[in-house]
Amino acid sequence: MGGSIAALGVGFAEYFGYFFPALPTQEIIFLSEVRTISVKGSYQHLGGAMSARGPERILFCSEVFPDNFFKGFDVIEVPHLGFNPSVGNVICLGENEVIANAAENMQTIKVLENNGVMVHVLSRRHPDPG
Repeated sequence: MGGSIAALGVGFAEYFGYFFPALPTQEIIFLSEVRTISVKGSYQHLGGAMSARGPERILFCSEVFPDNFFKGFDVIEVPHLGFNPSVGNVICLGENEVIANAAENMQTIKVLENNGVMVHVLSRRHPDPG
């Protein structure tokens, strides 16, 4: 994958509609522009470098997107950690509520929590040998 990927546009508004089905149709934001980027580093899809946290709030990895790429959105920026392909990959449950994998996203989890996002942390537990 990689190359130029459409990041924002009507499809993005539909993405929000998927996560926020209770919103009346007139409240879903439809954007009249498309913003594209060339994916850097080891990202295989855009979701590894950015995720929606709500209809107008986005989590993104530093140094991946051009300045002002998310102009008009409330943003939470996290370090890319060597362009790790899953640092920005969290699952949105609702506005400011996400699921994140502790094995890959601990620094991201801390940043999200410090920004008022409720994070449900998934961790791998080993069976008790006793």
